[in-house]
Amino acid sequence: SNPVGTAQFSAANYSVSETAGSITIPINRIGGSTGPLTVTFITTNATALAGVDYITTNGVLTWLDGDVAGKSLMISILNDGLVESNETFAITLTGAAVTNTATVTILKQPIQVWRATNFGTNANSAAIAGDMADPDGDGVMNLLEYAFGLNPNIASVSGLPAVGQT
Repeated sequence: SNPVGTAQFSAANYSVSETAGSITIPINRIGGSTGPLTVTFITTNATALAGVDYITTNGVLTWLDGDVAGKSLMISILNDGLVESNETFAITLTGAAVTNTATVTILKQPIQVWRATNFGTNANSAAIAGDMADPDGDGVMNLLEYAFGLNPNIASVSGLPAVGQT
């Protein structure tokens, strides 16, 4: 048994909108409360980059003897304005009785993910991937192709609503 207990994230995975500004991550002391418990936390890049997608965050959390109250840490999320897929970074807790890592996914706006998926390296080119662009030349601008779930790279009007007469 471990009367001191350990600290752990309340979940293994968290997600936050790129436009949210920050995310708060809860951390719990479990398995005991005898004596003080101190853990360090640090963020590390995965596909998300510190200084571009989030702010590096590290520090120390301390629980005193008998304290089992939950704690939390806040991480600032940056909106880089780029069209790209969802990105992730990790947070790790380390201490005498714990090593525990959680993953944070920064969720891009759905239309940005659609642009990244359909246009790849051209996803940030307004002439190709912009709302009003029509790269496949079918007369249907990207914003409508997105709205109706069409492929913006293949000329087709079969997925569009039609005006009918009865």
